Amino acid sequence: MKGNIPFSPSKFPFFYGWIILAAGAVGVVMSIPGQTMGVSVFTDRLIDSLKISRLNLSLAYMIGTLSSSLLLSRLESSMIDSAPELQRLQLQFLWALFFFI
Repeated sequence: MKGNIPFSPSKFPFFYGWIILAAGAVGVVMSIPGQTMGVSVFTDRLIDSLKISRLNLSLAYMIGTLSSSLLLSRLESSMIDSAPELQRLQLQFLWALFFFI
């Protein structure tokens, strides 16, 4: 297998790693609303509105994170493994788009 698949990084006039770094930074910024640092602004209001303790809120976050990671990883792997080779990229793109929206 050649190292130039699907394209040759040496054809770029600059270091290709900068594109990877920028894409990763955009991914981190776009995931902030679903993470604790994006939701922590509302923690006190959630506790007051739901009349729960901070420990129960943390437990709910933990259960939600663990269950979604288990379910989504199994669902994604089964969808990708069952798709033909040419449709895998399209399926991954649609899957990412679904979670972006």
